[in-house]
Amino acid sequence: LNFTAKEYDDWAEFATSDKRSELINTVNGLANQKLEPRKLANQINSLQKQWQNLDQHGKTASKEKWAVFKEACEKAWSPCKDYFNELESKKEQNKTKKQNLLKEMDAFPVGKVAESITVIQIVNFLKGIHDKWKLFSPVPDGDFQVLNNSFKESRNKINQLLEEVEKFNRNKKEEIISEVESLTQEDIDASVARIRELQDIWRTLGPAGKKLDPQINEKFANVCDVLLKVKDKE
Repeated sequence: LNFTAKEYDDWAEFATSDKRSELINTVNGLANQKLEPRKLANQINSLQKQWQNLDQHGKTASKEKWAVFKEACEKAWSPCKDYFNELESKKEQNKTKKQNLLKEMDAFPVGKVAESITVIQIVNFLKGIHDKWKLFSPVPDGDFQVLNNSFKESRNKINQLLEEVEKFNRNKKEEIISEVESLTQEDIDASVARIRELQDIWRTLGPAGKKLDPQINEKFANVCDVLLKVKDKE
């Protein structure tokens, strides 16, 4: 039995020896391909996995052969080292930039009320923040989720201010609609003159929300038309 087992080991080593030599030659040949660092790293990783599979499904490589393969991998990896060190440094820089953006977002709503800011100002600020946030990537893997959660929390505070401004605009628009509805046909010229003034004021008001604004604009147009058509008939 011992003799048979040794014979099987010899066959296992013979079966994988050529494949290991081929892997070593492939790793040594990577230097001549001049691959970009990330692709080179993926190639080395793939070859290392193939080597491990041979160890799992056949006889483990000799120490000498493993040493040759390991040295070849380390030599092939050399061009990747500076790239990934620089990438890690870039990730840390992006992390810092995103943290500064979070501070900027948290400071934005402070001291602001619906009367002092417009919807377009808030939307433009958020758009600028979104563009910068995407630009400052990648970040360290361990900080990715934490930063994203903080971003959502800060954005929610700004969206809350946005809702307050839209509500303020909606109330203003409803006040104007109520005033138009109170105008009479008895003094149609005065009523139409007031409608023209209110239309000018209306144009200065910001949106009342993406869903409600079209409805409230249509309602204003309709209540104005009631008196304007009377004037047109005259």
